[in-house]
Amino acid sequence: MRALSFSRSARRCATALCASALSASVLIPTGMASAADNPEPAPQELNWGPCPEGSMVDEGGQCAEFEAPKDYNDPSAGTIKLMMSKLPATGERKGAIAGNPGGPGGDALGMFTTKNGGEPEGKVQIPADVREHYDLVAVEPRGLTWGTPLKCQDGISEDPAQMMQMITGPQAQTMHDMCDRSNPGYIQTITTENTARDLDVARAALGEDKLNLYGVSYGGPLMATYATLFPQHTGKSVLDSSVSPQDLWFRLGATRKQARIDGINAMFQWIADHDSEYHLGTTPLQVYRAWSGYVRKHYNVTLPSTPQGAQPGDVDALLAGSSLPAGSSVGNAPVIGQAAVDLINAVEFAQWRSGTFMDAMSTFGDLTRGMDIGQANLLITAGMYSEKAWPHVAETIRDDKAPEDPAAPGDMSEERMNIEMQKVQNMSILDRTIICNENATAPDLSRIQPLQEAMFTGGDAIRMNEDLLASGQHCAGWPAPEHPFKPVNGDALETKPLNIGYSHDTAVSGSGSPEMAAAMGGDVVTVNGYSHGVLLNDPDKVAGKVSEYFA
Repeated sequence: MRALSFSRSARRCATALCASALSASVLIPTGMASAADNPEPAPQELNWGPCPEGSMVDEGGQCAEFEAPKDYNDPSAGTIKLMMSKLPATGERKGAIAGNPGGPGGDALGMFTTKNGGEPEGKVQIPADVREHYDLVAVEPRGLTWGTPLKCQDGISEDPAQMMQMITGPQAQTMHDMCDRSNPGYIQTITTENTARDLDVARAALGEDKLNLYGVSYGGPLMATYATLFPQHTGKSVLDSSVSPQDLWFRLGATRKQARIDGINAMFQWIADHDSEYHLGTTPLQVYRAWSGYVRKHYNVTLPSTPQGAQPGDVDALLAGSSLPAGSSVGNAPVIGQAAVDLINAVEFAQWRSGTFMDAMSTFGDLTRGMDIGQANLLITAGMYSEKAWPHVAETIRDDKAPEDPAAPGDMSEERMNIEMQKVQNMSILDRTIICNENATAPDLSRIQPLQEAMFTGGDAIRMNEDLLASGQHCAGWPAPEHPFKPVNGDALETKPLNIGYSHDTAVSGSGSPEMAAAMGGDVVTVNGYSHGVLLNDPDKVAGKVSEYFA
């Protein structure tokens, strides 16, 4: 499998929050159990030691295993193993902050960094004056690599194309049945509520009466679920770029589709505005053409992103190479100018759609070609999640940097490579499992037709992904949710959360944090921008608020 060469922060943004698709069945959610229905977990002895290879835990971190019930509703089902990491407080200790990096399905152990300042490196930066007094704890969610994994086949595929087929190929029912055969009864326990209960088992094992919480993206609903179930064990909570609890899960595709399109358009405009540095064009369409040329050269496919709309500068460039008089320019002849804009857009779209159609035809029976299309969209995805990635994206295209091949990097052992491939598979499987197990919103059936057109004839990967999510087709055939996501409520909390997010969040939309605050209470701090994860991308912009909150 190939990946483009750009910074660690851009790569992290390319994989953050990959929620992609959902179930076609909807049940009316019921309220969560009261605190009295949640018995205190039995204490456990934690044996702290080195963290496993590939977990990406910062230097000085420690890891420990613990056990949790496999099924909280069936004590006879036995237990599963889970793991947590800890970065100890650097000064006088006041407690612990437990975190989750989102997903669903994101590996948690290495989510925090001990560094502060400088360019973010794809990890959560807690202000130094807060980290001084709190252990930073990350519990690996159930079903993932560092615990009892939800295995859906024997071993992992050594062929990247076969691995991609495992991630994207099986129908929902087929995947569900494969997973259930590997560990009967385990797959239906993979829910946000059970993951929150696992966190409380970890709290008891740590010997903490209360946990402080940090959740980014999907980690917002997860931590809000914990706070709703266990208000008596909840201290302070920072919910960063949270998914709206009203959007879980089908509605998320409809809510964020335009936000993602807007973010992509803003990136193209930014690169065009910085043409003096990157020389890729002075209009978004000119940048798009340069980007398309890069993708064609390195992947031999059409860029799977809708062409940028023409602007007056594109018409002027067109007329400059024609025999039309200067008075035909957009500024002096608006009617002719608009007709030229419409013509350029029509031609660009027709050429693009023809290319994506040919690419789609070539993928039948050739998974490697399908992977090329997916890889060709990586820079789009990276830029969509973080404005910090925009310069790296532009530099990659400007300098014509060749894509790397991480399938066989010289500094990675075969064992480590297998771990990385397993993590990719596990995240994709867990993402689908949680979404399909607990969807609580109705599908938009009008999205099925455009989705099928794009799936069989090619098109825009981002739009197709959101239609897959909103239509519910990704989970068509999955068993109806037994435990759909339940409403969260912060009324019983002694301290309400601090909600932080972006004005133009491209993963959950700008409504995510305000709608989470409406459910859980607390202040909302909004950072202007097209990104996702404030403490991942712009920790300095909220460091004062976070420090004040924990003071």
